[in-house]
Amino acid sequence: MGFKRIIFRPYSSDCGGARDIVKILEQQGIESKRVYSSDKYTPEEEDFIVNWGASYPPEWAYKIKKTNVILNHWSAIKNSVSKILSFQNFKNAGIPTPDWTLTKSVA
Repeated sequence: MGFKRIIFRPYSSDCGGARDIVKILEQQGIESKRVYSSDKYTPEEEDFIVNWGASYPPEWAYKIKKTNVILNHWSAIKNSVSKILSFQNFKNAGIPTPDWTLTKSVA
């Protein structure tokens, strides 16, 4: 599956990493841009959307097409924002973790 352009959806306008990557890709002739959660954005058929750390759906999420690929979906980011939630998810999936506790006196 190919893509027409790469769309970066950063978690905030202060995110310099997404801005830098877009500049590098544009210099290499790869169409890309940053689109924020509240932008009036409509995904095109072959947009490859990179969610850059936002843990909630963008206002334009309902416009996403079946042909769009989303890397780092916000539902996955939501699970990884909290270390406790991440460790609980790892435990439930049988993935080893360092020892941890929710009990303050044990910690």
